Amino acid sequence: MALRVEVEGTRNDHPQRIVFDLIDLFDGARGVGAMERPPGYSLPITGQLQVQRRVLGPGVRTPDRAVPAESYIEELAHRGIEIRRTVET
Repeated sequence: MALRVEVEGTRNDHPQRIVFDLIDLFDGARGVGAMERPPGYSLPITGQLQVQRRVLGPGVRTPDRAVPAESYIEELAHRGIEIRRTVET
């Protein structure tokens, strides 16, 4: 699985571009495909973050507004899925 997210905007009145790259391969030891791992790990990760009270704010929110990105990326890394972040100014 290959995924790239590119974000452009301004930070402190300066243009900035951030690129997130994820490349995941078949896990032969567990027999789990690359297309199953990142999406399949999302529910348990967000559930754990909720139990640990690390989800932002009360009420109904979309995942991108409720789940702290750094915590989510860190939890994916614990499961062997690395996301590389590149900041261009």
